[in-house]
Amino acid sequence: MKRIIYIDGSLDSYGMALLDGFVQESKKQEWWETLIFPSLESSGKIEREMMDQSSGFVTRGVSTDIIREIEHLNKLHVTLRSPSSVEDTAAPHVDDGEIGRIAYEEVMSLGLPHIAFLGYEGVIWSELRRDAFNQQEGLDFALLLSAEASISELEQLNQWVKSLPKSVAVFAASDDLAVKLMQSALLCGLKIPQDLAVIGADNNAHLCDNAIVTLSSIEFHTETIGRRCAWFLAEKAGVIDSLAGQPTLRPPELIIRQSSHPVTKHFVIYKSAMSWIHRHALMGPSVDELADASSVSRRSLERIFDKIAHVSPASVIREKRMKAILYLLAMDDIPLAYLAQQAGFPDQASFSNFVRRNTGESPRSMRAEGCKK
Repeated sequence: MKRIIYIDGSLDSYGMALLDGFVQESKKQEWWETLIFPSLESSGKIEREMMDQSSGFVTRGVSTDIIREIEHLNKLHVTLRSPSSVEDTAAPHVDDGEIGRIAYEEVMSLGLPHIAFLGYEGVIWSELRRDAFNQQEGLDFALLLSAEASISELEQLNQWVKSLPKSVAVFAASDDLAVKLMQSALLCGLKIPQDLAVIGADNNAHLCDNAIVTLSSIEFHTETIGRRCAWFLAEKAGVIDSLAGQPTLRPPELIIRQSSHPVTKHFVIYKSAMSWIHRHALMGPSVDELADASSVSRRSLERIFDKIAHVSPASVIREKRMKAILYLLAMDDIPLAYLAQQAGFPDQASFSNFVRRNTGESPRSMRAEGCKK
């Protein structure tokens, strides 16, 4: 395989990270060169010549005319999910169910009397996140906007915000929706997070860190997804025989900022500690290691966790480690011996014993039954 054409008609922040991972992994493995078309509504003479000479295509958010041209060429073609996708694709993408579950757990931990969801109508990833977020069918309020931005949509959002009671936690299906929500809330005189706690999704650093109130958001590890997309294409093209050895994808994780938690000294330490746990949980670090990384004593760390989240650091580490292991177990392409090594166990037997102690089942049986609920 010599050349792949990558066409993205909606190069948003997620798309840029996806593209970066795809290109970097392709270069690292020396599989092909990637020609990037940021947007292509229709092809001219030069584009058609490039398309004729290519070995395959990766597309995301492109027009039906371009799709028809590619299909006419009868070449390898992989479609990636776009911001307006109405159905799923076979290619790797974010785990929307896990994103919704993380958001649900977080808003419930805030202890506010009402929960709400803000998303897009008819968009597959928004619908999947909403369904997972609404675990107990306990949504008090929900608003689904059109994926096409308009003044009327903003007016609809403003009216919805005005109708919300105070003390409500809202999960917005994307960071751009979350930022629009916070702007509307502030215009309506609401305080964030006291009156309206907000959690977004994508962890777009530009949006999250520069919003009027810094935005709590769920990180997808999108660049790694892009790298796995390159492996997906390589296997489909016959460049490799299997997906064994592809980059390990960490589960989505919540990055806590001011939009969901009032900022205090203890909150800053808690936030830093949680971020450290997410990065190292798979290896099973000790509470003492976490305390050292947080520059506080073990006793102080335990008091902070109890005050902010009503849990112990040890229980969080155990939960996050087991969650990371179960997440990887659900990926059938990762050999158990390799997973055990990545999780810091000396051998597969030790890994199996750990999983059995915590779940009552062996890793192999859990994988056979489907361990990701």
